[in-house]
Amino acid sequence: MLNNNIPIWLSDWTMQCPKTKSSRVIDDVVVKGETVEEIINNPVFIKKVRKRLGTHKKFLTWIPKNVTLKSQHGFGIKEY
Repeated sequence: MLNNNIPIWLSDWTMQCPKTKSSRVIDDVVVKGETVEEIINNPVFIKKVRKRLGTHKKFLTWIPKNVTLKSQHGFGIKEY
């Protein structure tokens, strides 16, 4: 039997505009995943962070540059 428990993390994301190279930090985003690479490449989490940036169309092109996992808050099942 496989272990389906995935850690739930509280994280900070650094998003960067590819055109102007300006960046913003989005605090306290709840994510599930084993590694930072798995989290930063997940389109569901990227969409979640872009919503926190704002609803303006220009934020759709922003890309994640860094994810900092602050603290673990339990385990959950893999949903994606």
